[in-house]
Amino acid sequence: MRPKFKVVESAKYDKTNAKKKKIVRNAFLVAICLDLRLIMDRMTVNYSNISRIHILFILAISFLSFSCATNQKIAPTESAIWKYETKAQVTDKVKKESQTVSIDLYTHMQNNYRLEVTASMGYQVASVTMKKNAGSDALVYILFPQKAYGVGPLSAKSMRPLFNQNLDPNLLIDLIEDRQLRKYDLLCGRQTDTSVKCTNDELQIVVEKPATKDDGFIRRITIDAPSYRLVWIFKSQDYMNDFDNETLAKTFVLDPPDAFRRLEIK
Repeated sequence: MRPKFKVVESAKYDKTNAKKKKIVRNAFLVAICLDLRLIMDRMTVNYSNISRIHILFILAISFLSFSCATNQKIAPTESAIWKYETKAQVTDKVKKESQTVSIDLYTHMQNNYRLEVTASMGYQVASVTMKKNAGSDALVYILFPQKAYGVGPLSAKSMRPLFNQNLDPNLLIDLIEDRQLRKYDLLCGRQTDTSVKCTNDELQIVVEKPATKDDGFIRRITIDAPSYRLVWIFKSQDYMNDFDNETLAKTFVLDPPDAFRRLEIK
C-alpha cells in the first residue's frame, strides 16, 4: 500500500536563496510585530463608545499578531523523511520501446529508500524498497501487473525484472543523494554551469540542475547505456519531521500479498 503522511513543510531546491528569503521575511515580520506592539500599548479603548471601525482595527491587529507568533517555518531535521515527486522515461534501445512512469520517492537517513511507480491514470506498476547494508534482503519489490514479488541484494541483476535492464541500484542511490560517482570507474567533469557529465566505456551519465527557479525541476538525471536510456526528472521535494515508528515501518517495509508468486533472481 502506498505510504501516506502529512507533509509539514515544502523545501526549495535553492537553499541559499531560500535562506536569504527566510531572513528577509522574518525581519519584515519582526518589524510588523514591533510596530503593532507599540500601537497596542498606546491604544486606550473606551468600550462604552467603541465603534465598528475600532472593532475591525483591533481584530486586524490580533490577526497579524497571531501570524507573527505562528509563522515560523520548521526546518528539516537529520532524521526527516523526504519525499520527491519524479517522472522517469525508460527506453529499450534494442526493442525501440519507451515507457514513462511517475515515481514517488521516499528517503530516510540516506539508508532507507522507497519507490512507488505508477503509469498513466494512476495505474500502480510497482513498489520498491532499498536498504543500504542489509545483505540479501536489501531489495524488495512488488510487481502488481505480474502479481509477483522479488527479494534480493542490491545488485544490477536484482533490478532486471523492474526495468528489463541490469541497472545497479547502488548507482541510483548515489544519484539520488547527489554523491560522487568515481567509484563506478566514471570520469566526471562539468559540462555546463548547471550540469555534470560522467562517462566510461559503457555508461554516460548527465546530472543537470536548474539554471533558474522557473525551469520546473530540481534535478534531471540521464543515463545512457548500450541497451537502454533512462531520463529521471525530480520535480519537487517535501519532508516530514514528526513521525512514529509505525509510520517509518509502513513507509520502508514491504509485505507482498500472499497470493503473489516469488520471482527467482538469478
